[in-house]
Amino acid sequence: MRIFPANKIQNKKILGRAGTLKNSIAIFWSASGIELNVRASELWARIDSDFSTHEVWIAIFVDGVQTARLMLNKGTNEICIFRNMNPNVAKNVRIYKETQAMECDGRHKMVLKDFRTDGIFLPVKNASLKIEFIGDSITSGEGTVGAKIERDWISAFFGATRTYAFKLAQMLDADFSVISQSGWGTVTGYDNDTSHAIPAYYKKTCGLLHGAANEKLGAQTEWNFYLWQPDLIIVNLGTNDQGAFTSPPFSKTNFKMRLCADGTPEKASADFFERGVVEFLKLLRAKNPGAKIFWCYGMMGRLLAKNIKNALDFYKRQSGDKNAHFVLLPEMDLKERGALGHPSEAQHEIAARFLYKKIVCLKSMLK
Repeated sequence: MRIFPANKIQNKKILGRAGTLKNSIAIFWSASGIELNVRASELWARIDSDFSTHEVWIAIFVDGVQTARLMLNKGTNEICIFRNMNPNVAKNVRIYKETQAMECDGRHKMVLKDFRTDGIFLPVKNASLKIEFIGDSITSGEGTVGAKIERDWISAFFGATRTYAFKLAQMLDADFSVISQSGWGTVTGYDNDTSHAIPAYYKKTCGLLHGAANEKLGAQTEWNFYLWQPDLIIVNLGTNDQGAFTSPPFSKTNFKMRLCADGTPEKASADFFERGVVEFLKLLRAKNPGAKIFWCYGMMGRLLAKNIKNALDFYKRQSGDKNAHFVLLPEMDLKERGALGHPSEAQHEIAARFLYKKIVCLKSMLK
């Protein structure tokens, strides 16, 4: 058995944005991790973890099938990926972070330290399609694990490998990267906190994580967009901006998204939101010049559907960009919802299949 530092393995694929240290790899976002092809009879991983409140959960896949889902303890976790297998047959291994980057827990971390095996690592192929997903709790997989009655906001109820994003990537045989945070939006969080806006942190590796420990792991470094250019960007934001209209003003700033008497957004709030959509589209296009952009919305309410479409139409007229599209997703069936009032895995499956048809249709139209 030999020990291989994670970042020293040449034949590997890092999944999602990560902090690459001298020997190890810091994993931040939902569904981020590592992919390896290993010809061996056994493989072990050492993963460092820490948390204050919200622990890290991971999922392990061998040859495309999930073989384990487990919580990481504080400190170093030594995990058997597989053993007693045919040493002459190559196995595809993927380790995914099931929980999102926890902005509310400064100690929450996952670091791939090394792998121990009696075999060798083989080259890992890149997929022909790359997708970047940007979203909130839906994209993070909140509520895809756990009973429908659950209301405790804990790491165990996040399942990044049960989301529409993960399922769609599988359907399209695509490499993918996820940037998502529960409760956050385009211009404001559900609680009217305007600092909880995903676009403000898009240019950093994982900019919403603060503190010395996260900075040391590389969370605050500028992301090198040339390293990984997506062919398709799927934005699923707006649900928490929508939630802000029915939430109290944010206590620290007294900011509030407001509704008219008829239940539609007041003009000032609507304009603020639409400007945010346009500015984010400009940023996405500047950093990803060749990508097609789908702005998706509607799984948990449709208050801002018209505003997102208005913003997209304005952006396209202003920029001449023909590769940005609005997609209204199937609304969640409340009878079939998962934990924490969020879409269940079955609802994510419906959304993934809906998006798959849209993408395949668009491909045929563009040929």
